[in-house]
Amino acid sequence: MTLDELRQLYQQAADNSSVCDKLYKMLDNKETEDYPVLLGYKGAVQAIRAKHSFLPHIKLSRFMDGAAIIDRAIVKDSEGIELRFLRFTIQVNSPALLNYKRNILEDKQLLTKGLPLIEDDPGLTKAVATALQESQAATEEDKALAEKYL
Repeated sequence: MTLDELRQLYQQAADNSSVCDKLYKMLDNKETEDYPVLLGYKGAVQAIRAKHSFLPHIKLSRFMDGAAIIDRAIVKDSEGIELRFLRFTIQVNSPALLNYKRNILEDKQLLTKGLPLIEDDPGLTKAVATALQESQAATEEDKALAEKYL
């Protein structure tokens, strides 16, 4: 699976529980610890799986596990724009009661600074620009910047 295919499935995972479960199983079978980006996707998909869970304790457990995995991936690659994109998308879409919103501004700043530098990866450029466009955490200036890359 290529990173572009992974990104496309990630975009579908929030609205499609079968895609979400399929993607999680694919990432859970890989040796993700050595690859921060794959580890980050594994964590993000685990957090999204919480949305598709029925029982509250499973929702909470999956979300917290996913958040911890994302944060562990970022420790391995703190400047990785794709990891910051993943955490940003999870944090802006997580319920406030889960208290996982502390890095939104930091990640948004890294995304807006990094967006002009990732033109060699059109899939990532589009994903980051779309996330900024759709986010309520983004300012009009952020959205105007993102529009240039869509």
